[in-house]
Amino acid sequence: MYAWDKTVSINNTSVHNINFTPGVGLTIPFNNKSRLTSRARIFDSFGFSTGVLLKPVVDDNGIEYMTPGVNLPIYTGLGFRVFNLVRFNAGVLVLGEKGSQGFDNLSVLPTAGLALELDLWMGIKK
Repeated sequence: MYAWDKTVSINNTSVHNINFTPGVGLTIPFNNKSRLTSRARIFDSFGFSTGVLLKPVVDDNGIEYMTPGVNLPIYTGLGFRVFNLVRFNAGVLVLGEKGSQGFDNLSVLPTAGLALELDLWMGIKK
């Protein structure tokens, strides 16, 4: 589940439009040989995450935003796993207005997410 804040201008006033959207993605863990991770097993796996949100981002004016070519918002970020089950990510969404064809008017939105992590071992951690 990812939280985002899309600022909208309504009658020359900026309004923050905060909402949540579910998403799916993939995390590639970093090699964690730091003292912080060996002492406190609460935070045990830092990694790079990327994926898509399952619905377009919609602002208060009803305008839908998504990544051109994919037709869903793409996110990317850095995060860490908490208690071997939940991953906290902080990153960005890359968005363009629905119907735009090019990559000219893309915006980058900060996002934060909490994910239920299913650990599929593929030999990457070793």
